Amino acid sequence: MDASAKGVPLRSEPLAAGWVDNNERELKQGIGNISGWFADRSHRVDEYQPSGTVSESVTSITTTPEFEFSTLVETVIVTGPQGNTAEIAVPNPAAGASAVYTVTQPITLQSIFATFTADATVSNRFLQFVIKDASGNVVIEGQNNSAVVASTSLQWTISVGGQSNSAASGPAEQPLPANLQLLPGWTITLQSSGTGPGDQWSNIKLQYVNLPLFTLQLGKRVWTLLLPTSGILVIAGPLGLILGRNDARSVTSQCPGDWSLEIAGHALVSRENTGGYIFR
Repeated sequence: MDASAKGVPLRSEPLAAGWVDNNERELKQGIGNISGWFADRSHRVDEYQPSGTVSESVTSITTTPEFEFSTLVETVIVTGPQGNTAEIAVPNPAAGASAVYTVTQPITLQSIFATFTADATVSNRFLQFVIKDASGNVVIEGQNNSAVVASTSLQWTISVGGQSNSAASGPAEQPLPANLQLLPGWTITLQSSGTGPGDQWSNIKLQYVNLPLFTLQLGKRVWTLLLPTSGILVIAGPLGLILGRNDARSVTSQCPGDWSLEIAGHALVSRENTGGYIFR
């Protein structure tokens, strides 16, 4: 049986002039581009800039490219001052009112301590704490599940690693999650249900770790970030960002300290004849 009988069409006309050459050229270019993707990546780019000898006052770091070519960024590492533990005393609210503190800087909350004193009004008070973000959304809340009655005082500790021990008087505990990061505009509220007009929150203290806020700029990309309490932030990849030699590479912060910026990746070199790239 011949080919046409099997349903396979026969091509009898000649190929157009240059058809083979054109397709061969396109195939070579395609293979060249693909080979560029898997070419030698052993010559790495590692741009590193520490703060230098005046580390205690540095607020800006800028790296300098090592090569004349663009850089394919795979990893970015930022180090800076570790957060310091601090304490703030919150002013007592008016009698019968809740205590509200508004966060003014990025912090990692460690503990809340407050004394609640009930007046002579006969009522069961259940104490609560509420943390909300800047939009008013509840992030975390908790309650002392034992009723505080008239003419009673309670010392309430809410802390990372704390136990859930409710009490009607004396000391009571409530746990906080670890690494609870609060941003400017967030609020911490201490309140109670069944409050008497003379009930009073007092001796309110917050312990926290300051978190350095910084701006990372890579080319036209600008991010505002928080440095973790460890003092090191690793943005692992491969990220796939391409930075030209004259593109910005900087870290800026209002918090002075021992800052550094490291950018790791590979140099991009234009590949002749293919229009692709070789990674060096």
